[in-house]
Amino acid sequence: MTELQEMQPVSGVLSQTVNFEGLLDRDNKARVIDVMVDKFADAPDVEALYTKGGNHRGRPATPLAALLKIWVYGWINGIETSRALAIEVKRNVELMFMLRSVNPAQHSISDFRRDEHAVIHAFFEYVRSFSEEAWLIIAAEDSALGERARRVEFSTVVEVINALKALDENALLGAEDRDTSSQIANLWDMEIERLNEKVEKLKRQKARLNERLKKLTQK
Repeated sequence: MTELQEMQPVSGVLSQTVNFEGLLDRDNKARVIDVMVDKFADAPDVEALYTKGGNHRGRPATPLAALLKIWVYGWINGIETSRALAIEVKRNVELMFMLRSVNPAQHSISDFRRDEHAVIHAFFEYVRSFSEEAWLIIAAEDSALGERARRVEFSTVVEVINALKALDENALLGAEDRDTSSQIANLWDMEIERLNEKVEKLKRQKARLNERLKKLTQK
């Protein structure tokens, strides 16, 4: 399978019925992200940092762990815009494995990076203190999380831990305007295209008027 594993087409219903456990190898990096983020999100003080967590108006908030997994996966794989991540959520087997049928909209993904700096900062603090021994402690737990940790090749665990520690938190949070910049660039491209079409239309009108004028002067 490729590093960014895909299964297309995958509907929202299918994502709830497929057993993704059997689709990921033991050395898949998504397994490590899955366990580390869930362990982090289980801490009682972490949920208190989540500004959307206490908002019960309308639809329930997307789980903190799900949105954090999306961004951590994106950062590890060089996917840095909410638009690109929203596309991957719908087609990427590794993300489906981690999200377990949660399918957040693009605005939820984007809002998380914009609004939840406290959560993201706490995660990077957690990563900085995380060690190979910490993983072994999780794997020794008699729990579902411990069982998931035991399914991962330890060499992959070490690789992902090092990759996470190498991430620049400030640079990643400072990149939050890329979505907006991309949208602005797209709007400018659309406006330029619209103006070009208008210019071409005016040229055609001018040509028709010149042709009519030519005919009138020949009479």
